[in-house]
Formats: sequence, structure tokens, C-alpha cells
Amino acid sequence: MFNLEHPMIALTFDDGPLFEGSTATEILNTLHQYNLHATFFYCGHSITPHTAPEILTAYQNGHEIGNHTYHHIDLTTLTSEEMIKEFELTQRKLSEITGLNHFLTRAPYLSYNDLLLQTLPTPFIGTSVDSKDWSGISAPQIIDHILTQIHDGAIILMHENQPHTSEALPILIPKLLELGYQFTTVSHLMQLKGHTLHNGKVYNQA
Repeated sequence: MFNLEHPMIALTFDDGPLFEGSTATEILNTLHQYNLHATFFYCGHSITPHTAPEILTAYQNGHEIGNHTYHHIDLTTLTSEEMIKEFELTQRKLSEITGLNHFLTRAPYLSYNDLLLQTLPTPFIGTSVDSKDWSGISAPQIIDHILTQIHDGAIILMHENQPHTSEALPILIPKLLELGYQFTTVSHLMQLKGHTLHNGKVYNQA
């Protein structure tokens, strides 16, 4: 049960899925330990018979599944036809695993232009709190980056394939809980904050 008078945030994790026993497994285990839900944006080219179980586990555990395109390339360098292919290839793979037909999308590198927003029939999710884990910084630095930027309605950008992210999470979560933050998925955060998501729009926070 969420208290609307208390601050709420959404953790998001890009660039999976990974193999069983990887940093992604550690992230899922930590979230499960605290009974928290997050949003995972998956790349289609990484979805194989060996990695697909991560997506199914995440979905069955109540996490939100998102589209991070197929090849993780800058969509603003593509034609509209190429953008659609990047989007639809991953949509199909995610649908086969989850049975769902609609997914939020995060563009690689958070790179958007008018053609992209007009072409793909999806809401786009950005970020208001960048953990900087993609830069290879240490777990304490990841935690500091987040704690110095955190705010009510924040969408936090993290990456499940970065070695120090899974290391930071068991320390970060208790700190945020102590500060009174409630954790949920991006879609639920937006719903709780009274926002309706529209195709072709970028949402960086709630």
C-alpha cells in the first residue's frame, strides 16, 4: 500500500538480459529481499534461450518489462523504417516471453529527435537521476550520485550489466528507505502521481 503523502521513486535498469548467476541475478535477488519492484529495459539482441529466463523471472516477480530497442544504437541516426525495425523486433521477443503487447520504451543513450517521437507508437522514458554507473565508477560513487540527486517522483537510471551496480544496491536501498522513499515501477509511479502516458512523449520524472 502506497502513502501518497510520502515520496515515491522508480528504479530502472537498462541493457539486460544477462545469464543466470550474473549481476542481473544479484539485482533481482536484492529487490526480492526488500519486496520492491522496478522497471527493466531489455535489448532484443541480448535475448537468447540462455538469457530469456531473466525476463520471465522479472515479469513473474512483478517487475515492469520495457523495450530498449534491438541493437542498442542511437535511434536518431536511423531512418523511420530502421527505427520501427529496432522497436518491433524487441517488442515481439518481449511479447513471446511475457504475453504482453505493450511496453514502455527507453531510447539508447537517452537520444531523441522529432522523427523518433513521431515514428514509434510508445511513451518514452528518460531519467531525472543518473547513477553514472555506466561510467565505471565505484559502488560508493554510484550511491553518492543518487543520494545527491534524489527527489520525489524520480526515475533513476541504472544498468544491470555494470559490475558495481549490483554491489551498490544492497547499501542504497536501505538508505533510501530510511529517507522515507517508496519504490515502484515507472508506470505505477506515473499512475500514482496522476500522469497519463502518451505515445511520442518523453517522461523524465513523475
